[in-house]
Amino acid sequence: MQVWRSSDRPDKRFALVPFGCVTAGRAGVGVYTAWLIMQDPDLLVATTAIGMWLYLVPLIVAISYRMIPFFSSGALSDYTIVKPGWTLPAALICVLAHFALTLGGRANWTVLPDLPLALLAAWHAWRWGLVRSLRVPLLGMLHVSFAWLAVAMGLYSAQSLLRLTGASFDLGLAPLHALGIGFVTGMLVAMASRVSLGHSGRALVADWATL
Repeated sequence: MQVWRSSDRPDKRFALVPFGCVTAGRAGVGVYTAWLIMQDPDLLVATTAIGMWLYLVPLIVAISYRMIPFFSSGALSDYTIVKPGWTLPAALICVLAHFALTLGGRANWTVLPDLPLALLAAWHAWRWGLVRSLRVPLLGMLHVSFAWLAVAMGLYSAQSLLRLTGASFDLGLAPLHALGIGFVTGMLVAMASRVSLGHSGRALVADWATL
């Protein structure tokens, strides 16, 4: 926080997002510690919700918003950076709403924030050049991983609707797997691959081992 305060950049609002996510992650560790002591199942539910919806998902969404267009502009010719000022706040509001509904025992109604988030993610994936990015595998890894956010939130929306309509089946853990493995883990691997190559002095090229 001291670094943020001492920065002379005119607009420092974006930095508050990762700072808030890390702070929420610390709070989640505290809640988990309380669960270890008290063994209250509600605390474990809260820990999981905090870890996913207040820490991992908003953090990676925010970083994607900043970094994917930046990396794409350096790797693709005639690339236009698309970053509307309202879409990131809207996406973060949807994530927070999902968290609030989940923790408040209204998980069946998460379609209300999940569907808009799915549409926002799909729109960004398209406008950021998902198809074009596949020509550059290292960049394509980032784009494909981000596209999983649209898939995951679409599955969460479908899950919510199935439960609201009293369907005799649901999607089980498919939405969580798409989010946790497809989006979160995929972005982690894609970012780590790029950073490890760059900081070790190697070419920013994804070989078959990396893929």
